[in-house]
Amino acid sequence: MTVWTMTLWEQGNPLLQWGVVIG
Repeated sequence: MTVWTMTLWEQGNPLLQWGVVIG
C-alpha cells in the first residue's frame, strides 16, 4: 500500500490506518 493511500485512510479512518500497520 502506498503512502498516499495510507494518508487517505488516516484522514477518514485512523483506526483502520493503525490496523494496517499492526496487521
